[in-house]
Amino acid sequence: MAKKIAVFGLGKSGLSAMKLLSHLKDQVFLVNRGQFETWPDREEIEKYVDQSHCLSQEDPDTANLLTTMDEIILSPGIAREHEILRAALDRGVSVINEIELALRYLSAPVIAVTGTNGKTTTVSLIQEMMEKSGINSFLGGNIGVPLSDHALAVLKGENQASVLVLELSSFQLESLPSLAPKAACILNIYPNHGERYTSTDDYTLAKLNIYKKMDSMSTLYLPKDDEYLSRLAQNIPCQSVTLSTRESHVLDCLKEYDLSGFKLLGEHNLSNLMFATSLAKEAGATKEGIQAAMNSFCGVEYRLEYLETGLDCTIYNDAKSTNWDATLVALKSFEKRSAPLHLILGGALRGRGDEIAPYFEEIEKACDKVYLIGQAAKTLNQEISLRDKHSLEIEVCENLKEVYDRVVDSGYKGDLLFSPAFPSFDQYANYIERGKDFRAIFSGKND
Repeated sequence: MAKKIAVFGLGKSGLSAMKLLSHLKDQVFLVNRGQFETWPDREEIEKYVDQSHCLSQEDPDTANLLTTMDEIILSPGIAREHEILRAALDRGVSVINEIELALRYLSAPVIAVTGTNGKTTTVSLIQEMMEKSGINSFLGGNIGVPLSDHALAVLKGENQASVLVLELSSFQLESLPSLAPKAACILNIYPNHGERYTSTDDYTLAKLNIYKKMDSMSTLYLPKDDEYLSRLAQNIPCQSVTLSTRESHVLDCLKEYDLSGFKLLGEHNLSNLMFATSLAKEAGATKEGIQAAMNSFCGVEYRLEYLETGLDCTIYNDAKSTNWDATLVALKSFEKRSAPLHLILGGALRGRGDEIAPYFEEIEKACDKVYLIGQAAKTLNQEISLRDKHSLEIEVCENLKEVYDRVVDSGYKGDLLFSPAFPSFDQYANYIERGKDFRAIFSGKND
């Protein structure tokens, strides 16, 4: 018998759930902001759902209609406490997300990763270790393709992955009641998402849902040095392994591998590598496959991403950096490098917090030279010129192509970091376009 199911929130995951439910012949209702005529993807939606089943969340009748549903698929960007859900939850209507929906139709073991920082890098490393080991795996969750897309492909008789590698946010873990990974890890916990959680404890407890349905045949990996997380992570129902993230311990854990080809910088990425290796082993990755992945992995796009180029210098693309803090974190990753470091800074002025003064000493300590680009270049150069003295060499360039020409002409042989610290909107639509352009210019690889 067909179920009545509502999909609340029509981002990428909501649209994926809609398609899977339509294939399952369920009676699908959609809830989103505004009237249907204002919804994006209207033409796509009408292929699957009748317009009469497309409801505005502002309509006072929608909350009552949701109480009649057998289930509600909730976008991770919408809190379970949303007023439109209150009556349905009180009536006992099941509220899940599209990952929970998809897992009902998939039998492959799950490798799950959560934490505040490092999730995407860790799952991407695991995926590459699987691939290099000859294991067919799916990478998704909070990254890439929604899991419901894969479930739909499997139901249609298409390729089924042997392992599901999932990056999971706290928002997703709120509505994943049956998640039972074969192996999982919590990388770290830092205060985050104050717009959603009233305290760090609430945020952490959402993360801890990752292990609630694990059993004695599964393994949870935790950071040994995180006293706060250790205090809250109680009554763990599965095997648990604590790993110290101190560099000496990380190197000891990875001693059977040759790290000379690992391109990611910073102690945090060595820690990510340690957790990724532990989880990949649980999923059947071979030593040879793990080593090959260590040698080939260049990082997540636009986040301290190593670029293969024909230039004499070593180049990293950190185009996602749109604020000073992100750039300072990137600079810290170069602390143990012996080569000189040149930095590319600049972009669209924000009108507040643009000044380099609070960060100048750290930049000066880390770098030998700074290229200034975009709208912010002139303002930053004027500010720097007012300083009594400094050791930084400064060059002002109109754009990234001009920086490239100057780097090539100079024959520079050190490290070059593009970590702009400013938004991209002076010359690009977003940081992704900026990162693609940087890659295309410096590596000659157009997307």
